[in-house]
Amino acid sequence: MHFSQRIDYTNFLLGRSRETDPAKIAAMRDAAVRALTEDKGIDPETVSCECYADGRVKVSVCGKYYNIFDTNTGKFFSGYVGDEPSRA
Repeated sequence: MHFSQRIDYTNFLLGRSRETDPAKIAAMRDAAVRALTEDKGIDPETVSCECYADGRVKVSVCGKYYNIFDTNTGKFFSGYVGDEPSRA
């Protein structure tokens, strides 16, 4: 059975360290934004990111949660009930 309810993985990131290196943050954000603009056609000006030391990026579009991008795999988490998050 497949459910179409989108998963908010915000709790997955609780307690994880935020990335502090400005160069890494820029590279992580660029990778997430590139994936969004190439795959979904989303305007990069509407994207905001929270970068974590483990390579995950919490992505919001127009201020609303979108998904988690894994810079280790170059993919977004699957994002739907019943699916597994990507594994690094």
